[in-house]
Amino acid sequence: MRIVIVGRGVIGVTYGCVLREAGHEVQHLLRDAVPQARSATTTVDLLDGREQPPVDRSFRYPLTLVTFDPETVDLVLVSVPAEALASAIESLRRRGLDRRLLLMGGFWGSREELQALVGHDDHLLGYPIAGGRRDAELVESVLFDSVRLAPASAHTTALHAAASQAFHDAGLTVERSPRMLEWLWVHQAVNAGIISAIASDFRAGDEIGDVVSRALASPRTLARGIGNIRECLRVVQARGVRLRHHLRDIAPFTLLPKALAARVMVLMFRNDVLSRRIMELHHNTDDILALMSEVHVSAIESGVPVPGFTRDLGRALDALAS
Repeated sequence: MRIVIVGRGVIGVTYGCVLREAGHEVQHLLRDAVPQARSATTTVDLLDGREQPPVDRSFRYPLTLVTFDPETVDLVLVSVPAEALASAIESLRRRGLDRRLLLMGGFWGSREELQALVGHDDHLLGYPIAGGRRDAELVESVLFDSVRLAPASAHTTALHAAASQAFHDAGLTVERSPRMLEWLWVHQAVNAGIISAIASDFRAGDEIGDVVSRALASPRTLARGIGNIRECLRVVQARGVRLRHHLRDIAPFTLLPKALAARVMVLMFRNDVLSRRIMELHHNTDDILALMSEVHVSAIESGVPVPGFTRDLGRALDALAS
């Protein structure tokens, strides 16, 4: 299968690695804003959750720039920050590669905004269950054993089959989310809530990794984060989302008293090496601030009070700015 990946960030390189290892032809399209003249090989240090227990693996990943004939491409995997999605699609459009799009990333906008951005129905929403950080030519990442995809529609049957097969070949299970866009909003709200509490503990001179590690072992910080998650979920509700449709994803944060839920989370992070590592590695402050700001702006626009989240967001902004 011929697969084009937009960009050379953590998600694109991580999935490019395992898809190429599975025998697929993988090439990358660098957006116009990304310098082209960079090293063609990246070192990938991967905590691989496809095996139990997870194992550390290291790859030398050669980055191949796209030369495929657009008519021969089976799948275009787009995983860029939400604010860069428009420019990524425009870069693809100029190359004739703007079909068979698998959009793998967080999206906080409406269905109408997404449709206007893409401009056609030959696209599929998904979400990577992976993450990490990039430092020059080193990518440190975590890969879980599954990915999420929206179910196929009349317009995406072939695209869905290709994506499912590619991930299956790479040893990944495909989880289907019937309300995928809603699921993305819920996921963004949960991330914004917990990250705001953790980020508010930053102090000048702190190492980000150390702050995160302390927070994941702190019932007090996690209880504050759970309170923030509940506030952010009300913002999602204001969009008309019925949270009972997403109970499996939000139950750990909504069904138990905050103090008890926080202690459960401490145990989870202590025992789940994949979840702990991915939190410790996620240091992209631009992404973090963009996520929290989007949720906060929506709260203001919808008139939903989020006092705890607002307080921690203010502290986080001050700390990260310093």
